[in-house]
Amino acid sequence: MITTDIELELGTPKQQLNRKQFLGAWRNSREFFSNVLFSPWYRTIGKLLAEINAATHRFYTDRSIGSIPVPITCYSISSPFGLGSDSEPVEINLFDNSVFLADSMQFHLEYLLRQGFEGVYYLMPTFRGETPDTRHLNQFFHSEMEMRGNLEDVMCMVENYIRYCVDAIYRKFAEDINYLGGGLAHVEDFLNSSSRIPRISFEETKEIVPRKAPFYKFADQQEISLTAEGEAVLLAYFKQPVWLTHLLARSVPFYQAQTPDGHHAYCADLLMGIGEIVGCGQRHQTREETLSSLITHQVDPNAYAWYLRMKEEMPLLTSGFGMGVERLILWLLNHNDIRDIPLFNRLKGNEYAP
Repeated sequence: MITTDIELELGTPKQQLNRKQFLGAWRNSREFFSNVLFSPWYRTIGKLLAEINAATHRFYTDRSIGSIPVPITCYSISSPFGLGSDSEPVEINLFDNSVFLADSMQFHLEYLLRQGFEGVYYLMPTFRGETPDTRHLNQFFHSEMEMRGNLEDVMCMVENYIRYCVDAIYRKFAEDINYLGGGLAHVEDFLNSSSRIPRISFEETKEIVPRKAPFYKFADQQEISLTAEGEAVLLAYFKQPVWLTHLLARSVPFYQAQTPDGHHAYCADLLMGIGEIVGCGQRHQTREETLSSLITHQVDPNAYAWYLRMKEEMPLLTSGFGMGVERLILWLLNHNDIRDIPLFNRLKGNEYAP
């Protein structure tokens, strides 16, 4: 019997599915893979992942930006416990050595830039240990890039990259997105806009976002960062994606370069859909700047001796970004729970096959 494409998409009449039927399938880890087999939702996500992967390689190849395989383990993580940490490290024993599964490949890429590249990138899984929720996964696909240049340079790169990926997906899969996501207006508005994505600094948010919980996190009775609820207020105000720039230095990881006042960082988050989907920033150039930031963030400098030495032996002005691939797909499909996105779920406390 020959099975048609549409039957593969929607199943036999007995298995016919509405577009949302298998949302929440991650809750039943033993049946997850079987549900995915018959779900048009996950079948489409597979297509989107393949196209993002292909578009990423085309985008960077056209700009002579290189991709070099990097290990997924490291001894120095990019978000250690300390001020500005936004994730929990995942420590493992490998060959009788205690190492971490990488929560970001940023340090690998910074190292590779010093091999003579103008820019380097990768797209592969990274690992976080915190409790998963509607916005966070324990294992997700990370599209990261580091380049020579400053914050403005990398923000421009991010905008061009996101538009390139979204355009490639729209050209091939607009019908799928319309069916599963319930509309295309957000995608078309984004692609049809001829202007740069609007920007707002952290200090400027206080004129728009109510200066109280649950919209901000506080320390010493001062606003130090926006919460998910605060990001939602900004997105509703601008009615489109928006850059949140120059966050407080104490609220971001130690490696972000600081503005002359010492209170803010040369960094930016791109908010789309549920909130942040890209984080980017300019890095410290020198050993002295990096060491001072490690101490301020209450992170042991001994764990970053190699990083400090690299900054000393070859100081370089670089910037970079990381995009959560599942978060981009979440925005494309107009959905609000990232646990419904992975084809291979790896949620803490559960066993999934394959």
